[in-house]
Amino acid sequence: MKAVILAGGPGRADFGLANCYSPLGFPMAEGRPLLTHLLLALQKHGIQEVVVCLSKATTSCEQTVQLLRHYQEVAQREYESQEGNGSANGQVSANSSVARAESSDRPLRVLCKVDDGVKGAAGCLKDLQGFLGDSSFVVLGPDVWLDGIDLGKVFEVHRKRNAAATMVVEPKSVSQDGEHLKLSVDGRVEALQVLHESRSERPMRPTGIYVFEPAVLEGLVHGDYADIKEQLVSDLSDQGSAIYAYALDRPLPRIRSVADYFQLTRGILLNGWAERESDHTGETQITQGVRVAKDCEISPDAYLLGPVMVGPRCRIHAGAQIIGPVVLGAGTEVKEGALVRESFLWNACTVGRHASVSYSVVAHGCSIPAGEDVQNAVLVEDQACRGRLNLLGLGDDSDRFFVSGGPRGGGGMRPLRGWRRRRRAFDWSKRLVDLVVSGSLLVGLSPLLAVLALAVKWDSRGPVFFVQRRVGKNGREFPMYKFRTMITAAEQQKLRLANRNEVTGPMFKMSRDPRRTRLGAFLRKLSLDELPQLFNVVRGDMSLVGPRPLVMEEMKWAPKWRDLRLRVKPGITGLWQVNGRGDTGFEGWIEYDVAYVRDQSLLLDLRILCKTIPVMISRTGAV
Repeated sequence: MKAVILAGGPGRADFGLANCYSPLGFPMAEGRPLLTHLLLALQKHGIQEVVVCLSKATTSCEQTVQLLRHYQEVAQREYESQEGNGSANGQVSANSSVARAESSDRPLRVLCKVDDGVKGAAGCLKDLQGFLGDSSFVVLGPDVWLDGIDLGKVFEVHRKRNAAATMVVEPKSVSQDGEHLKLSVDGRVEALQVLHESRSERPMRPTGIYVFEPAVLEGLVHGDYADIKEQLVSDLSDQGSAIYAYALDRPLPRIRSVADYFQLTRGILLNGWAERESDHTGETQITQGVRVAKDCEISPDAYLLGPVMVGPRCRIHAGAQIIGPVVLGAGTEVKEGALVRESFLWNACTVGRHASVSYSVVAHGCSIPAGEDVQNAVLVEDQACRGRLNLLGLGDDSDRFFVSGGPRGGGGMRPLRGWRRRRRAFDWSKRLVDLVVSGSLLVGLSPLLAVLALAVKWDSRGPVFFVQRRVGKNGREFPMYKFRTMITAAEQQKLRLANRNEVTGPMFKMSRDPRRTRLGAFLRKLSLDELPQLFNVVRGDMSLVGPRPLVMEEMKWAPKWRDLRLRVKPGITGLWQVNGRGDTGFEGWIEYDVAYVRDQSLLLDLRILCKTIPVMISRTGAV
């Protein structure tokens, strides 16, 4: 049996900590990264080979590659110490297609697959078809916690049902993100919808763990974007393939926010963690509930109250108090008189003299100055987060984030409480620009608008404006206005022409679309049909700059992309429109939308507006 860990695409801009650090590297209860826990859990269930899929479009791609290299080195040392023979060649490389991280004679072989673009989860699986071979395989995301799940039972049920695919699902009570799953009496999946939260019915939902037969990949096309739930499973269901659900009796813990990470790690430590048998080499229990790794220096005058995990090479000075649940990562130093209470400190952190840390997460290499009091905070290192935190990047944790100037007491701490105020100021400034510019354009272009309206009416039968309900910020629908460029029955004919679509994704593009009017082809080439959307900007439904407004059905293929782009107002023009539009493909569309939401600023809006007119004149990528 083989496994695929999908390390996630670029659509996680609302998870601030994941923008700075790879989620697979988050240290868990015993100080080991989440990746190690996933690999050990898979190995216990008979998995022999694992491939980790990464996208270069994510900010943490190189961190994850380094994490896999470190795993290789640790596994190499442990293997050689236990077996006393040989050494494994092979390494993980960000430039490799599939690079070996361990040799084939190991109990578990780990590979790394790095993609240049955004292909979707199922698209990544298609690229791995040769590796996966002709046996069943399991797929899981980077944010799941596998303890307590009997994967062996899932495989057994999958085989007994002769299923093409088995989805692991969780109880109804935790479904709050719009994933609607309808099951038959025998557990067969009859329907799957992935709704935006504005349409959520809060029913049972998938967990992100699947077991597949290799035949399910035959219908996919190499290089095309494809998601698992929205396309692969949906297409298999339409074809009559046997898709079943394996229902868990409790919710599956996942790490989708800082709060999730904190609560999961805290719960593991409090729920009998100290009494479990440890497989950490060199780890000892110095007192009840306190485990200490090798090469640590702990003053006899320090006070430790479990559950506490002290990583290797830590130093705890006299008078320090460590009150669990606490994890101290490798190389962390707690100086004289300092207090660490119910917090998780990653590697190479420093807590200064008489400083205190309570109910917080302190990331790699951070320093808390002497006398500082840190409560309910997330502390990140300046170099790690530079360029990765933005107006939306911190999500609801914006008032909890701090930046450390560096390890070992250098640079102090800077609070990021101003981010929420900056976001409000940005929203107000953006709205002011929208009103001034759109109002001025409506007045200045009114003669042109009148001429175009008369031309549309004279050119073909039907209304002057094409009005369609599109989805705006937070999933709110609004009527979007355009000059009509097609015959009145165009929408009804779209289904008949679907097999002639020249692009992937939700777009529909034909170089010689028979539905267009004579004037419509001209208006679309110069994007003049979009001018009535200036009224939408004045009304507040849209902005001058933002992601292209779509109907909800057109965004079903990539829910993370959809949910992220619906956090901002749609725009008349945007980063995707000025970088090729239809010529970039669906993958490029996703990357540009995510980049805009992540990096939005008034300066970026100005650059996009300045590029829009040359793009309109050159007619680049017009659809």
